[in-house]
Amino acid sequence: MGCGCWRLCWLFWLWPSGTNNVLYGLVIGVVTASVIGLITGLFTFGDFMYFVPETGEMGGLVPDGVMALSGFLVSLFFLYCVIEVMNQSGAIDVLTTKLATYSFMRKPLGVELVSSIVVMIGTVLLSGMVIPAILIVSSLMNRLGEAAGLDKTRRTNMLIMASTSVSPLIPISSVYLNGTVGDVASLQRVYPFIQNIDPFTTFFASIYNWLTLVIVLVWIFAGVNRKQETMTEPKLASVEKMSK
Repeated sequence: MGCGCWRLCWLFWLWPSGTNNVLYGLVIGVVTASVIGLITGLFTFGDFMYFVPETGEMGGLVPDGVMALSGFLVSLFFLYCVIEVMNQSGAIDVLTTKLATYSFMRKPLGVELVSSIVVMIGTVLLSGMVIPAILIVSSLMNRLGEAAGLDKTRRTNMLIMASTSVSPLIPISSVYLNGTVGDVASLQRVYPFIQNIDPFTTFFASIYNWLTLVIVLVWIFAGVNRKQETMTEPKLASVEKMSK
């Protein structure tokens, strides 16, 4: 358990559950990992939340996570504004209409493959920031997915899985990976016994992310649990307009 393999528990839940249960699988995985971590002594209840009456300090996984997200939520607000400008200006419509003229992009496999590649490239360009990349690509994915009759749950899960595979850990741009390397280097000055880590070695050793990429590829090319969305009249009219 000390090697961190317990973090892969969600994959074993997710694989047989199909693409309808990605977020459900992640929640189950977090809960399962927490229980296993507590049982094996990797962490205690105090690691989740603690309070020091003398100093009024509150910390732990839960409070630290909330504080870490506060600044991110502000930037997320401005990102939504940028995306809305793109929608209102018609830029998304022009790009979607152009892509929809290709027969490959009117098939579920084509939409899944291209959208996965685009969101992974976006994640790399945004220094490993997953959620902004998903939000930027989501409008395009939704319209192309509707044209291909791809289920909306499937579209969402494909973006989540593709963006959280190996693209956030590209050594040359990842703020997470390079930040971790810097943190370890700082700790080594205080604790010499800590081993040095190399960003490229860490990238190839990230089993969790590589297994996620494998699942995405199997989903795309094998069509595992791929579902077609029932077309309503407004959507059908929109698809026919894009295809012309």
